[in-house]
Amino acid sequence: MNNIDVAGRPTNGSGTAQSDLCRLSVRTEHTQIDLAVPHTVSVAMIVPGIVDLIDQHAPFGQHGTADLFGGGEGRTEAIQWALSRLGQAPLDAARTLAEHGVRDGELLVLTPTERAAPPPLFDDLMHNVAAVDADRHRRWGPGPARAMSAVVAAAAAVVGSATLMTARSTADGVAGALAALVVAVLALTAGALVSRVYRDRYAATALVGCALPLAFTAGALMVPGHLGAAHLFLGSVACGVFAVLAVRAGGVGLALCTATATGAVLAGAAAAAGMLTDQPRHVIGAVLGAAALAGLAIAPRLSILLATLPLPPVPSPGTPLDPDEPDSDAGGVPAAFEGLQTRARRAHRHLTGLVCAMALTTAAGALMSARLFADDGIYWPGTMFASVCAVVLMLRGRGHSSLAPAAALIGSGAATLALLVTGAAVAGTGPSLALFALAVLGAGAALTLGMLAPEHAFSPVTRRSVEIVDYAAIAAVVPLACWVSGLFATMRGL
Repeated sequence: MNNIDVAGRPTNGSGTAQSDLCRLSVRTEHTQIDLAVPHTVSVAMIVPGIVDLIDQHAPFGQHGTADLFGGGEGRTEAIQWALSRLGQAPLDAARTLAEHGVRDGELLVLTPTERAAPPPLFDDLMHNVAAVDADRHRRWGPGPARAMSAVVAAAAAVVGSATLMTARSTADGVAGALAALVVAVLALTAGALVSRVYRDRYAATALVGCALPLAFTAGALMVPGHLGAAHLFLGSVACGVFAVLAVRAGGVGLALCTATATGAVLAGAAAAAGMLTDQPRHVIGAVLGAAALAGLAIAPRLSILLATLPLPPVPSPGTPLDPDEPDSDAGGVPAAFEGLQTRARRAHRHLTGLVCAMALTTAAGALMSARLFADDGIYWPGTMFASVCAVVLMLRGRGHSSLAPAAALIGSGAATLALLVTGAAVAGTGPSLALFALAVLGAGAALTLGMLAPEHAFSPVTRRSVEIVDYAAIAAVVPLACWVSGLFATMRGL
């Protein structure tokens, strides 16, 4: 029996008390040794000594643990080793043998960590079939159940809101508004309590998501008459107010509430323009789409302001560039690292909400300017404006590494192009073969850019060419918006 001390070196047993030792058998591919190791130290401290013992007791013709596992003398890189029970995962190197429940007389296997454990064998055929890819399938559990419940609850709130708005009459308009307002207030209050008291941010976000469409419905139904710009204006105001209250009261759903408040501001401005002016909808849509595209450019700065991220201090003349202690007169004491991380996360959530809201609003304004499903044929100024906006949105998605902003930009642009083709097909104003060819070309471009482009390294010339196309599309937005709004015709008539 060989004994090793805490550092893993062989001893004669006098350095460690016998009661503190755990007798083990360690098996490798060609060697098995019996030894006693301390069971109160971490596995990471024991493994080097075991490897040394295996090197000393290697069979004739074997030279070290690399040869024991087929590495050979030519292998020079370091090998990480792990102990494991038969047919089980490796033991955690940071825990002790006692914490792992290893008892006297157990058999452990020493293997390189880079070598995957062989799949287990089952005598039962049905068990073997049931275990196929079991580790790759995401099981149903509390997490998916919570996600499904949140989606169903939000869908139910949207359906209820749509029911009140579409099936209302003059008599029950105020009653429906009060009912939606009461439920929205209850959901918002419950979300704040769940977040502050029970610390369940996911459930609180779900409750806030249910309250927002109800708040919009309550505001819209307060206005009598048929649904129009006034209903959209008051509904947007109510929805934006509830979004701000949700952030202040519960502190959850930052990206959702930021997107809702931003969309409410843009939609409210468009509705106010519709109430105060006699401009047609496609003109308001063009201005709305151009304004939302401009908002994408200032979204990063707005997110920094909303999250109150500190700016780096600018040293005044005569002050050292790297003082030993921060000087409050030179720009303020830098924030602590933990607080800076929290603010950075908040800024990222604000940016996600702003970008998503701007992308969706741009798509909505572009589709309004195109006058979809109109009976008088394709409105080419609006169609060109919507197409350029869609191209800008998809190209702007290249500048975001996060999933949500990039998906919102690319998805909004692609949906805009798809709806343009669909509107032309439904209205019957375009040749079907040409529309079919456009759809096929779009599918091919999507597959090429999505499947092949991410795996290919483009040259700087190609990247610069794409940037030039992006800038040209951005430069074309304002002239096209002026064309749709009739400013060019107005200037010619002066």
